[in-house]
Amino acid sequence: MPIAIERELQKSPYRKEPTDLMVRRVHNSAFVADISPTDVSRVGSGKFYTQHLGNSKAKNAIDALIADLAALEADYIVTNDKRFTRRFDELDTKCKCMKLLELFNQFQ
Repeated sequence: MPIAIERELQKSPYRKEPTDLMVRRVHNSAFVADISPTDVSRVGSGKFYTQHLGNSKAKNAIDALIADLAALEADYIVTNDKRFTRRFDELDTKCKCMKLLELFNQFQ
């Protein structure tokens, strides 16, 4: 889990990572000045970062970093953010974007 996701989870109702999900720690897949910590970021192409960010403002850069990493490394990304989901679904990746309820229904 990259630092960007940890920070987003701290702002969420969970306030931390859910303990009932298996988590693998990985470095961010791209480096963005003034956002990415140097000790947990890789220098990458940022292909998915750029596509997900589009013409958005810098405030959406963290979402784009999360999308880039998920598109490259994950099988699933879970979010209830409609804008994130809409943009992520436009990316050409094996990673599936789903809502939390959809994830729970997958494992019942």
